[in-house]
Amino acid sequence: VGFSEVLTSGEFPPEEQKEFCEIIKKNSDSLLVLVSDILDISRMESGHIKMTLEQADVIEVINHSVLTVKQTRRTDAEYILNLPMECLMVQTDAYRLKQVMVNLLSNAAKFSPAGSITMSLQIDNDNEQFIVAVSDSGCGIPADKAEKVFERFEKLDEFKQGTGLGLSITRLIVEKLGGKIW
Repeated sequence: VGFSEVLTSGEFPPEEQKEFCEIIKKNSDSLLVLVSDILDISRMESGHIKMTLEQADVIEVINHSVLTVKQTRRTDAEYILNLPMECLMVQTDAYRLKQVMVNLLSNAAKFSPAGSITMSLQIDNDNEQFIVAVSDSGCGIPADKAEKVFERFEKLDEFKQGTGLGLSITRLIVEKLGGKIW
């Protein structure tokens, strides 16, 4: 709001006005994500969210998720994908699965401005499920706090941008899809 008021005053040269517009856009995007996350959590916890199950390629979802995070979280981190196959068709909600992947990758990118972010996929044929693991070269999560990061509004670093809702939403979606987080 402050930058939009300054912008309308007309007292600043065009290059500064452009910078103000970029700040307004970035903050608007952050606010939109926050509202969306709060609505998602509310709908999921009240049982008012339906999963739209369809055949989807997990590998394609992962690749799209990586591209999304690279565009939105511009870091110098290298993304490493350990995918044992080129295609893995499953019955799932592709939109929500992508939301899970983006949340996991975004969280890794937030704490790994340089270094690497690795996403691995394993197939557990015995239990007819797949396992996705995300690791990064960032500061890490202390073992005694690992479970807490999936709670609502939980932030281990108050100075990092975010609301502490992304991983909570991730857990709810995974559980709704019949999976688990560990």
